[in-house]
Amino acid sequence: MTYTGMFFFILPAAVLVWGWRAYRRLRNHEAALRLREEEVERYELARLLERESAEREHAAMLIRMDVSDRWFRHAWPLTQVSLMWAGPPVAVSSAVPAALRYAAGEISRNGITNITCGCTEDAARPLQPGFLWQTVSRVTENGPSFFTDGCGDSIKASVWHRAFGRTLMSDSQARVDIILQVTRHMPVEIFSAWLCCIADQLDEGMTDDGHYDDDSGWGFRILLPDSPGANGSDL
Repeated sequence: MTYTGMFFFILPAAVLVWGWRAYRRLRNHEAALRLREEEVERYELARLLERESAEREHAAMLIRMDVSDRWFRHAWPLTQVSLMWAGPPVAVSSAVPAALRYAAGEISRNGITNITCGCTEDAARPLQPGFLWQTVSRVTENGPSFFTDGCGDSIKASVWHRAFGRTLMSDSQARVDIILQVTRHMPVEIFSAWLCCIADQLDEGMTDDGHYDDDSGWGFRILLPDSPGANGSDL
């Protein structure tokens, strides 16, 4: 076979090989594109399902808390503080107002973190013997408000239970419960003024009161051993 004959024999074979390789590269490229498109579709579907799930959860939360989406986005997160003292009934009227005024000063100086109310061992006026006390402060991004109505002066029993649970008392103890709450647009320093107001009312012999408007406000109650609400009897 001459070189010319070999050339005309090899050329078609080379063209076929080149064509086959080009075809395979094209098919591989198309397969890679399809795979990428499928991955993008799966990712977008997952994002869509996740967004729909979040929207359903958000809607369910709004229904559960009985608030509108517009108000939720305006008011939340909420800053909440709950304080509780339990001890001899005589000591409640004398010790708690002083502790509240001490706490008001702490909040003015340091904010709502580490509220001691002067009830620690190294405080200038440590808590009287036989007293139990508890303070809880939190910022809730999506938790329920203490106040379930637009405004008012009456705190529902379910609110006290949510704030304090079933706090048990002995037969010889009285208890003071206090709740404070502001929306994200109100400064927490207002808690100081409210605590002083509650202390004044306790000095005057009041046993319960409260005031709130648009999810900002306060409330307090005194529970004697035989009063409704002691040991969870108001639930």
